[in-house]
Amino acid sequence: MPNNESVERVKTDLEIEEHLPMQERGWKLQAIGLYFILAMVLTAAIGLYGDGPISKKRVSQNIGTVEYQQFYRFQSRMELKFELNNQNNTDNVTVTFPSPYLKNFQVASVVPEPEKNVVNDDQIQYHFNGAGNVTITFFLIPQSMGGIDGSIEVNNNRFELKHFIFP
Repeated sequence: MPNNESVERVKTDLEIEEHLPMQERGWKLQAIGLYFILAMVLTAAIGLYGDGPISKKRVSQNIGTVEYQQFYRFQSRMELKFELNNQNNTDNVTVTFPSPYLKNFQVASVVPEPEKNVVNDDQIQYHFNGAGNVTITFFLIPQSMGGIDGSIEVNNNRFELKHFIFP
């Protein structure tokens, strides 16, 4: 359809400049904006900004699994959940975070409470008492934005985690 037939042109006795080409450009920009908003809502619904199916990741090792959010928001409370099968001879579970990883997060709380925390060299260890199936949940608050990679050890089993924190 030619451009001059898309809007009905009306002749009036009033001397008003209509700027119809500018109005047509505005309508096109409005449609683009609506599609952009729809895309943002859909990506948020599937979890691109945290708490959704494409953001939830699970990393498994022989001792158990870690469930975390790959995509999350700056300064929002994030859950890092360990589901462990501690069938070895000891009743102790040690979760070790490297200090560079924890510099990007604030530990808001830990459930259950650890028996003790130990800071060694360039790592922080949380010691728990538990045998059999053990669930430990860390609630973290991201303190920096962008990509954050790290590894966490549970009883000398390494879990590699990758996060992207949105502003």
